[in-house]
Amino acid sequence: MDNIYKNIEELKLTEIITDKKNRDYFQISLTAGVLLIFLAFAIRPSLVTFMKTRKDISEYKKYSADLETKIQHLNGAKNIYDRNQNSIELLDKAIPLEPEDDKLISSLDYHAIKNLLIIENLNFGYSKDVNPASINFSITATGAYTDIEKFLADLDNILRTITVESLEIKPEEENNSESTTKAVTAVIKGKAYYSVDLKTTDDGETLIAPEDILLPKDIVPIP
Repeated sequence: MDNIYKNIEELKLTEIITDKKNRDYFQISLTAGVLLIFLAFAIRPSLVTFMKTRKDISEYKKYSADLETKIQHLNGAKNIYDRNQNSIELLDKAIPLEPEDDKLISSLDYHAIKNLLIIENLNFGYSKDVNPASINFSITATGAYTDIEKFLADLDNILRTITVESLEIKPEEENNSESTTKAVTAVIKGKAYYSVDLKTTDDGETLIAPEDILLPKDIVPIP
């Protein structure tokens, strides 16, 4: 009988211990759950900020890489410009951005005097509907035939881009009867080019830009 009571008491004690352990486990689990929920709410803003910061850093790195590429391209363009600056300046003088007809007149007059020619008449007209545009000129000059040839050679070599479209020569006796030199009258028609701000024609066709025009390599800068 005593054994039965003893077994019953041991069984009750075991149940009590088991219930206590279960309560302890429950309390620990509940505490852990509350802590996890608290940590989740506490850490979430930091996690969101961290992820946003990572995204911002990634975008900044991409932006920085793009900016570096653009800087390299600009430096490359500057190097090309520096290497070709003399050619660009030469091109600006060969095909100026304005008609500069006063300089053209001075140049024609200079070479006429240099070659002992007398300019009888000088007419100008303008063609602005194409690029490069042009000053259409006509010169009537009197002098020796060889001097006319020298004058034409100078026109071919001056820095300003000029083309001679036509040449008409009329022989003429020198007024001085004691001289055997014969003078001729030359009518020279040509064009001097300059650039205008035209990008395309009415049909959408791209026009030739000044930088696309190749200049002769043997141009000699003559006033």
